[in-house]
Amino acid sequence: MKKLLISASLAASLVLPSAAAQAQAIPGAVIAVVDLEKVTSDCNACKTASAALRSQATALQSRQQASEELQRQQQQIEANSQYVQKQVSDKLGPIYSSVMQRRGANIMVEIGQTLASGATLDVTNDVLTALNSALPSIATTAPAAARTNQPQGR
Repeated sequence: MKKLLISASLAASLVLPSAAAQAQAIPGAVIAVVDLEKVTSDCNACKTASAALRSQATALQSRQQASEELQRQQQQIEANSQYVQKQVSDKLGPIYSSVMQRRGANIMVEIGQTLASGATLDVTNDVLTALNSALPSIATTAPAAARTNQPQGR
């Protein structure tokens, strides 16, 4: 019986403190507030980082302007290339007719479009000689009108 009383008293001592702890009042909450915007804009390291980010943004804007300039130059080169091709094409039309008439040809095709042909049919040198004579130089800068008529990329 003595063992029973000791066990009961031990069990009661374990239960009573936890019940007493549950009955205690919860302390009132203590609240703090912080202005994170002010902290992140006014801290020394943040100010340095903000200045670095502004510098990076400025560099990016400069690169964007450079990219636009490169795009304009690319468009200019394309316009110039088309202008050169037009000058050559304008001279070749009459040359083709002249060479065909002189050689007695009824049709002229580009050699890359034929499967086979005889060497006597090739008039490449005749056309080249006539083009060199008719077109001693080529303007490589398109006139302003040709540049402004270029389609704009999107």
